[in-house]
Amino acid sequence: MILSGITGVTLAFVAWAMGAPSFLWPVALPIGAFGLPKLLLSFLTKRRKAKFTTYFADAIDIIVRGVRSGLTVGECLNIVAREMPAPIGPEITLVNEGIKLGMTMGEVLQRLSDRVPTPEVRFFTIVLITQQTTGGNLAETLAKLSDVLRSRKRMRDKVTAMSSEAKASAAIIGSLPFILSGALAVLQPHLIKLLFITTTGNLWIGIGIVMMLVGSLVMRQMIHFDI
Repeated sequence: MILSGITGVTLAFVAWAMGAPSFLWPVALPIGAFGLPKLLLSFLTKRRKAKFTTYFADAIDIIVRGVRSGLTVGECLNIVAREMPAPIGPEITLVNEGIKLGMTMGEVLQRLSDRVPTPEVRFFTIVLITQQTTGGNLAETLAKLSDVLRSRKRMRDKVTAMSSEAKASAAIIGSLPFILSGALAVLQPHLIKLLFITTTGNLWIGIGIVMMLVGSLVMRQMIHFDI
């Protein structure tokens, strides 16, 4: 909360120092206090989930090989916690610590699913809990789950490759107004200054911001796919 407040005040001060219209100062404060931290947190969360998913199939393979060689699920989880890189290693370590404290496998797996809310972790949780209650060949079930997760990853990578051109085009189109505004500010500052010191200019800035937001949301929906 303190960092969010500092970010909001800083952005409002920057808007004031750059000579932005007075109606933008109170707008900059909530954007800096809530918008920018949320974007940063969303980016870090998405990156952590992607890294977890990348290595999760390998972690399941370790459990499959361990179960087939006669180890218990708990011993396999200990191996995963030691051998796998972050964030999988630390997350599985929390699972092992929960079991040592007396929690059931279902409870610790549910907590894992809450900390890492991805379809892959939910699949894994359902498989282990179902196997504990109904029995069955755990190694075979986890092996099939590993194949499914790898297939999902291949499909996700394929979609990313196919949409990369559209993402690059969207980034270029979205950055053009800022590039042109910066060039005009250097080459013809008296022209770009009219947008900030006149009522008509302020109106067009507002219209431009709204149109940019709408266009960005439309382009995002066009290039965003759920796998």
